[in-house]
Amino acid sequence: MVAGSYHTTVMLNDGREVGLRWLTAEDRPLLEELAAALPAEDLRHLNQDLRQGEVLQQWLEGLAAGSMRLLGAQDPAEGGRLAGYCSLQPGRGAHAHLGELEVVLHPAYRDLGLGSNLVREVAGAAGEAGLMFLKAEVPVEELGLITAFQRLGFELKAIMENYRVDLAGEPYHAIIMLKRLRYQSHKEFLYRF
Repeated sequence: MVAGSYHTTVMLNDGREVGLRWLTAEDRPLLEELAAALPAEDLRHLNQDLRQGEVLQQWLEGLAAGSMRLLGAQDPAEGGRLAGYCSLQPGRGAHAHLGELEVVLHPAYRDLGLGSNLVREVAGAAGEAGLMFLKAEVPVEELGLITAFQRLGFELKAIMENYRVDLAGEPYHAIIMLKRLRYQSHKEFLYRF
């Protein structure tokens, strides 16, 4: 992957530079490699187990259909290895103003600011697409992750007991965090007052 084909590049806290680009269904091998590198504990709370071929295929079909966007970070110094991604799934119907995020990082790229850079870029794209809020669901025991989202402008909105189930089917408590991207304006409100 050449530097010119990236959406943008970001500098990590250790001085490495990675390229960010919107992934497509053709990037399946990169996603498979990343999923294989994740420790079992990381996989517990993902929305889906991307190590399973049929699950990954359905996920990529959603990506191809435009029901999801996926911003990936690639390390050109490591042969274009996928360092992580941030998925954005826009809501539908009454939730069409809301996008849900999931961030996954390769173990070698954690605590380097990569997750924050991915979320910032996706938040910008979500705002440009007209979304009003971003939502993240974080396991309550992930205090560092909660703090990281707060630093990015997310607010803790609810603690939901047994709200989610992990990949083994066990329920766990989750914190719902929201980031406001824009305020809805009502012209008639402005004209009345």
